[in-house]
Amino acid sequence: MDLKKVYVLENQNQLLKLWHDLHDAGFEDKFIVQKFVQGAETSLFSITTYVDSKGDVTLLSSAHVLLQEHQPATLGIPCSMVTTSYPFLFEQVQRFFAELKKSRI
Repeated sequence: MDLKKVYVLENQNQLLKLWHDLHDAGFEDKFIVQKFVQGAETSLFSITTYVDSKGDVTLLSSAHVLLQEHQPATLGIPCSMVTTSYPFLFEQVQRFFAELKKSRI
């Protein structure tokens, strides 16, 4: 089986086959399934967030992604970014983590 970081699947049958192949290969952890959104890499943003042991956000940093890695093992990892402040994104991230803290996830 050709293991990659990201699999782009077209239908439910491909997802089920991947799940069975991963299981048969010994994979027993969780994985994320999400909708693939087409678009230019330059439409992406990166937000780095540090949360302390009490669940409080202690640092936020953001950047505009210019280019991502394209090799199967590193697909989706930004390799060129311009650091830029996006306060409207910071507010959303802080609300997200505040809700996680409330629900103790």
